[in-house]
Amino acid sequence: MEKKSTDAIYNLLMTSFKKIVTVKVGHVTKSASITGPARLPGRELENLTCTDWSCEVAVDHDCKKDNGPNIHVKFVLEAWNETRQSFSPVKTVDRNITKNFTAKVLWRDFDLRPFTNYSLTAYPANSKGKRKNKSISEKFTTPEAPPNVTNLVGRLLEEKNQIQLSWKPNDDYFSRQGVRYYVLLCNDNCEDMPYTTNTTMTISYEGRPVATKYTAEIKACIPK
Repeated sequence: MEKKSTDAIYNLLMTSFKKIVTVKVGHVTKSASITGPARLPGRELENLTCTDWSCEVAVDHDCKKDNGPNIHVKFVLEAWNETRQSFSPVKTVDRNITKNFTAKVLWRDFDLRPFTNYSLTAYPANSKGKRKNKSISEKFTTPEAPPNVTNLVGRLLEEKNQIQLSWKPNDDYFSRQGVRYYVLLCNDNCEDMPYTTNTTMTISYEGRPVATKYTAEIKACIPK
């Protein structure tokens, strides 16, 4: 009896991370919890679906593939690194698998930046780690933030026959990211869409009739 019980425990140890083994000795039944080495999960992930608010992935129903405790989905967000020309990790979020065999992560969990290339990858994971060859990913680009300018002021420079415009960049850090230049949008009395990388610009009114009306707007540009 002792030999058979030992063999049974050994086989269980090799095939599973945890089993309850019951051994009957005479008229007494004893139970013991046997814990074996965890393995990476074998569950499949499919249909990574993203909306404006979240990303959700479907998970394989077969719990026999868990191979270890604490089965969950690990979402890894990476951003495009211009210097290295590759994606670099930004943030990792772990989510439990629901009773509907899905796992969801919200975009607000990542604090995304505007006009940035990202890659979101979902991995099946447990206490042992994540299974890379079972992952599923999605690449996307966030939309531009409105790069508006503030405090646009016009000043008349009579000695130069010019109107000087000055402004300040948007105080919002993310709205200023990626701004390359500023374009002057004006009515027909201005030149054709002059642009600058500074925060000042001048309009010449030399040769224009007296009381000419000028309507100007400064737009910050983020070229795609």
